[in-house]
Amino acid sequence: MSQTFFIYPMNQELELEAGKTYQAAVNISNPADAEENFSYTVSVAPYSVMENGNEADLVTKSTASQIVDWITIEKPTGTLRPNESRAVYFTITVPTDAPGGGQYAAILVSSDQVAEVNEGLNINDTFEMASIVYATVSGETKHSGEVLSNNIPGFVTNGAPVLSAYIVNNGNVHEKAKVMISAKNVFTGEDVMTVSEGKNVFNEIVMPGTSRYVEREIKELPALGVFEVSQTVSYLGENSLNTATVIMCPIWFLLLVIATVGVIVGTIAGLIVRRKNRIEIF
Repeated sequence: MSQTFFIYPMNQELELEAGKTYQAAVNISNPADAEENFSYTVSVAPYSVMENGNEADLVTKSTASQIVDWITIEKPTGTLRPNESRAVYFTITVPTDAPGGGQYAAILVSSDQVAEVNEGLNINDTFEMASIVYATVSGETKHSGEVLSNNIPGFVTNGAPVLSAYIVNNGNVHEKAKVMISAKNVFTGEDVMTVSEGKNVFNEIVMPGTSRYVEREIKELPALGVFEVSQTVSYLGENSLNTATVIMCPIWFLLLVIATVGVIVGTIAGLIVRRKNRIEIF
């Protein structure tokens, strides 16, 4: 069975200059409740993202992952006792001809392979975590991109509304998009969601030369009501603001309304027919 462990930071941003050397670290912890020692191996892999911008690619090499060849891990293997932590340092030696722009790598921490016997079969079980290195090499950098869409659903009958944004990065370095969401009850004016420091504010990283589709499920809204929802995407100095009225109406309530209306219409129609029959009799 693979063993649980922790690493931090999960990502780190570095500013580099060509011809210089830097040192950074990833910290590994074996939790206090671990039942045994934890043996690990640290390695480095290229980091990029798939087409949708939300799935990591730790295999494909590119001009933006040259940093993999610049990284040397000082002590790549080791063992931790329960409740023990250790910093594993790595050195980045930047070549004098390193191109300006973004460079990306994943520092991988893997549990040592454990062989288990299960019904006569040997199973090799490993577990791996990554600390992502977002590095920017000084020089010729290009910052370019835009928010292509900013969407809020108007009518929701099942579950929470899902807000989305589609962001593109045409530059050669990663960019940060800040998504801010607020909502208030249309009838009462009460704030249901407010934007404040660290609350209802989400930071998204968009890798160079890629686009990213960002979705956020808003569970704070009650299942029934009418709300004014705003989503602001702040990206490359520009703000994309969308404000829309969102009607939260569960299917059961919608069916109840339809049934009630049907009963009312049927009752009125019956009264009209009976009144007409009385008039014809007299």
